[in-house]
Amino acid sequence: MVLAFARYHAPRILKFGGVGVVNVLVDIAVYSLAYWILSGMGYGELRAAGPANGVGWFVAVTGSYFLNSYFTFRHEGERAPLKLRSYLRFIGAGLAGLATSTVVLLVSLAFLKEQGPAVLEPYNHMVAKVIAIGVAFWVNYAMSYLFVFRPLAKVADAEEAPAE
Repeated sequence: MVLAFARYHAPRILKFGGVGVVNVLVDIAVYSLAYWILSGMGYGELRAAGPANGVGWFVAVTGSYFLNSYFTFRHEGERAPLKLRSYLRFIGAGLAGLATSTVVLLVSLAFLKEQGPAVLEPYNHMVAKVIAIGVAFWVNYAMSYLFVFRPLAKVADAEEAPAE
């Protein structure tokens, strides 16, 4: 059972990770721009990080929906259908990843400010962002699999289940 689970999920996790790399680059670019703008407007490090994280997340999650429906959660060569309802479920499920990412970002940033090495101080917000993305990856995969692309996954599970 564990082997069948791993056999089924490993390729999807790798594809999800590949799509994630693209989205991480988009997320970091948009986050950095928003953080730079908000910091330039006089917001402090912690006050700029949260909203900047939300903006970066929204742009990246939209791209992620399209790429994951095309590459990650395909079934028999067919991409998952692009539907507004499915996109909204993806956004809704992604909110768990955003909440995780934001909490980890702010906790990491506060920790790095207090305990981090001085040499990293100018980069604290980026180090915290990378840590947050790493933790949120697992939440995002689980939510995508269980709540967004699950109908396709149920069909694939039934077809790929080992005979007993």
